[in-house]
Amino acid sequence: MHFSILDFDRVEQNILTSLVDFSYCKTVVDGGASDGLFTFPILEKMGPEGILHAIEPDASSASVLLQRQSQHPFGKNIVYYPETLGSEDSLTTRKLDTLIPGFVDLLKLDIEGHEYNALCGAQKICLQPQLLLWMECHLCFFERSGQMDRARTMLLNLLNHHFFLYHVNFRKDAFFSERFMPLESQHVDKFIHEFNLPDRPTWIFGAKGYDRELLENFFTKGEF
Repeated sequence: MHFSILDFDRVEQNILTSLVDFSYCKTVVDGGASDGLFTFPILEKMGPEGILHAIEPDASSASVLLQRQSQHPFGKNIVYYPETLGSEDSLTTRKLDTLIPGFVDLLKLDIEGHEYNALCGAQKICLQPQLLLWMECHLCFFERSGQMDRARTMLLNLLNHHFFLYHVNFRKDAFFSERFMPLESQHVDKFIHEFNLPDRPTWIFGAKGYDRELLENFFTKGEF
């Protein structure tokens, strides 16, 4: 079964907005906000009290995002950043810890292979006692740059930070209970080998500070 980019985006949006009860989220970071594909559905589910930090360095995508923001009833709750996320503050990159110094409920990353550097710049955020993570992971980009060891380090570091990690199954006909496959430290090498697909990302859901049994009960019973 083949997916277009739009198919993937719709399925990803549906899974994320079904998985997280955004009415309990006060602060969400949308790293790689593009033109607002996830920004606005999340904003609407957060309601008028939520704050969404939208990070998008591409000027063309950002211009659409900002136009949509100006027309949205909750648009004032979006804080826009044109920066490129990185592992340090420099002339070309900014750390997430610098941009967002306060508490974050959900960190969403879709930044085309720069996940490792972004997370290196988010050490304080990842040390929070409770955090949800939604990350699109381009393993093929790590391989092309000869840095596959970074993909492994990134996942192991998240596990060492006490995240429960799940690989998200995007097959259209999958039941909700089949969509979330636990990713333990002993599975990381196998996962990297199996899902390093040419020009095809994979998705990681992470939860820190949540009860694992409750999470997996939800995976089993949830539906959309």
